[in-house]
Amino acid sequence: MNHSVKRKNTPQDVLERKKRHDAPLIKEYQTLTALCFENRRNKKQDNKALQVTTDLLDLNPDNYTFWNIRREIFLESIFPGLEKTQDTSDSNSVAAAAAAAAKQKLLLNEIHFVLSKMKVYPKSYWLWNHRSWCINQFPEADWNQELGLVDYLLSKDQRNFHGWHYRRIVIDKLNTLQQYKPAADDPDKTLVQHEFRFTTLKINQDFSNFSAWYNRALLIPSYLTEKVAEEKASGEKEETLRIAFLDGEINYVQQALFTDPDLSSAWFYHKWLYNNLQRSIVPGLSTAKCAEYLQKEIDIVEELAAEEPENSYCLLALVYLRDHMRSNEQQEGESKQKEEDSKRVVEVYNELQKIDPLRRNMYADWKATYLKGAHSKAEQAK
Repeated sequence: MNHSVKRKNTPQDVLERKKRHDAPLIKEYQTLTALCFENRRNKKQDNKALQVTTDLLDLNPDNYTFWNIRREIFLESIFPGLEKTQDTSDSNSVAAAAAAAAKQKLLLNEIHFVLSKMKVYPKSYWLWNHRSWCINQFPEADWNQELGLVDYLLSKDQRNFHGWHYRRIVIDKLNTLQQYKPAADDPDKTLVQHEFRFTTLKINQDFSNFSAWYNRALLIPSYLTEKVAEEKASGEKEETLRIAFLDGEINYVQQALFTDPDLSSAWFYHKWLYNNLQRSIVPGLSTAKCAEYLQKEIDIVEELAAEEPENSYCLLALVYLRDHMRSNEQQEGESKQKEEDSKRVVEVYNELQKIDPLRRNMYADWKATYLKGAHSKAEQAK
């Protein structure tokens, strides 16, 4: 299924032809399913039983039960059958090596089988799950090769969240095992820097790539730690480096939002940035400096809201920005500004109820919760 592509109604004659075409396949699938479960009940776990799961998965690779049964056959019968020949004594070292090689060959065949399905069904969770299982069966898996595979698959569909999730698994393995081998033309010094640049590449190709924005947010704490350590050696102050990075990220996400104000993915990242000003980005940022950033962004988003009066993402951004500002003012004791921020937040919730009547009650509840919290904070400040 493609994003943002409306499904078209299929003509009746085409549906009838499809039914006639699928009828023998459905019958074959039902017969194979019955045979597969019969084999399982009878503990039949030989190569013929494995072939039954192969035939079923050729017809429907998204049925997780058959993948589970397939793994059972490998783990409970085929792999143990190979390992029976192994022995730790020197006299059996050749046999042990042969058994290990046979297991590796089986796993490689399995990986190729999965890859052939991935090319047709790149968004099948169970294909990604089975590939991960296969790779983890290797005592010395080539995780750099897996990273190359994910690069390839994400070049075909850069918003495939299964691919992004698997990429995070691969990166974690490469980090844990310290196996990362950068390409000869790779300008990055570390895996974290490589991945951060990869998110930039994918976002530049498509600002609506939620997975790339999400990965970017996950990487920032580690990325900043590395970059600060590198630059501090040249005498730069850590806070100066972090603020420069923050300014760059704010400008970057603003470019995306002014290009298309309906980008929910970019608004997600925008919210993450302002939620983390004083947390993971610039931990020592003063309250006054934080207020500067918030006020500047409020002015920019208010300007955008004036141009896009029915954009709910933009209005919700005003809520969290002004709420942050109000919390900031709570520390500074600026009561007049706090009242203005609270008033504007209520106005925004009222606007949201008008432009999005389907969620009217949700916004009413959020407004009530906000007012209750604002009143509680005001009482505490007295």
